[in-house]
Amino acid sequence: MPISNHYSNKEAWIAAVSKLFNGPESEIQDRILALYAPNVTVTVNGSSMKMANLIAYVKNIRNIAVSVEITSHCFLRDGNFFADKHTVIGTGHDGSKTQAENLIIGELNEEGKCFWIEEQSRFV
Repeated sequence: MPISNHYSNKEAWIAAVSKLFNGPESEIQDRILALYAPNVTVTVNGSSMKMANLIAYVKNIRNIAVSVEITSHCFLRDGNFFADKHTVIGTGHDGSKTQAENLIIGELNEEGKCFWIEEQSRFV
């Protein structure tokens, strides 16, 4: 039976990820640990990272963008597997906007936390 959590549906997923990128900076690590297992492997455009680098990756995005808007176009959940296609619009400190299209797939452990995720991201 699928575990119900941040990955239960499109709305829950987007809310959790949006809080990660737009919530208080002091909550970054706690929000990451709510979504990802400590042994997670995150692969973005072919480059893999573990937890420490994931935290640094998120902090870097937050340093570049004053806000991140995520719109999910398609979210699928089948057992412990999930996939999502979404658009991200980041607003820089100077007001400039950067947009990317992302396609992700991942798997959840028994606790409902992602232990591997692959993302393909394309700037548009």
